[in-house]
Amino acid sequence: MVTGETNAPTASCIPGIAGFLFVNEYNLFKGNVGALLNLYHRVKDTRAAKIVIFQPSVRLSLFLSLTGIPTYALYPVSRKRPRHLRGGAPWEPLAPRYVAEQYLALAQEAGGVPDGVQLDFLIPPDAPSAETLVGGRERRHYVVVAPGGGVNPRDDVPAKRPPEALFAAVIHDLVHQFQRKVVLVGGPPDKPRCDALAAGHPDRVVNLAGQTNVAALGRVIEGAHYVVTTDSLPLHIAVALGKKFIALFSCTSPRSLLPAALLPEAVTSPVDCAPCYSNAVFPGCRNRAKFVCRETIPIDAVRTLIRKYEGRRGP
Repeated sequence: MVTGETNAPTASCIPGIAGFLFVNEYNLFKGNVGALLNLYHRVKDTRAAKIVIFQPSVRLSLFLSLTGIPTYALYPVSRKRPRHLRGGAPWEPLAPRYVAEQYLALAQEAGGVPDGVQLDFLIPPDAPSAETLVGGRERRHYVVVAPGGGVNPRDDVPAKRPPEALFAAVIHDLVHQFQRKVVLVGGPPDKPRCDALAAGHPDRVVNLAGQTNVAALGRVIEGAHYVVTTDSLPLHIAVALGKKFIALFSCTSPRSLLPAALLPEAVTSPVDCAPCYSNAVFPGCRNRAKFVCRETIPIDAVRTLIRKYEGRRGP
């Protein structure tokens, strides 16, 4: 598997991979010629039987096809399959279809035999236990809340982060109405937000933002009763582990990022300009001053799902 250096911590959680080549994705996304040449030589040296590219980048697939290795890639649905490809599949970023199904279509073109649409996430056996990370014997009695996200190697997408006030209301309900312990998770960029959200509940909120690697994050999510999250890594780990979740979508589409059976667990913005963002550079926002989609995620819909998961526990 060839992937970005920022994904190195995730590597141990991906089953079935014989080896990894880590690349500087920042330089690749900028079209740095040196980075492309470096990737070209590293891939060619593998003497692989096939190259399968799950990025709809015609430039990247053309460059790697020059290695002479049969190349299969996604390509924009608006154009014909490029001649340099041995095979490929059209990529429709905002299609009302789970993105994993588009990836599987490419895998089939390359000779793979799909065995169903299911994310795999392997928690390494040496990962610390949920009890160690959260404190005490709290297994399945706490709720994970992931209030951040939207930061990736290509871009910072603030539209993916709902208002802090929405999460403050959710945490208040979980702590006071349902007597839940709340565990906040996120990366280092999410720490200031999580610090602010934890400040009002020192006895019932555990703030792990910036303190867990991907394996430990998986362990925390595995031990939770359910997860409240933005469209970010914790959501997809929850899906892979079969955990209950409440997913908040603003500028992205749950129809392309969740299996159809899990769509009832998504809460979306009602604005007509959403979704506008897919797996590419954020296109900007005609409501940039307010990011209306993230500001209008309905708290009542979130509370309805919380009550569903809590059953008789609450008032």
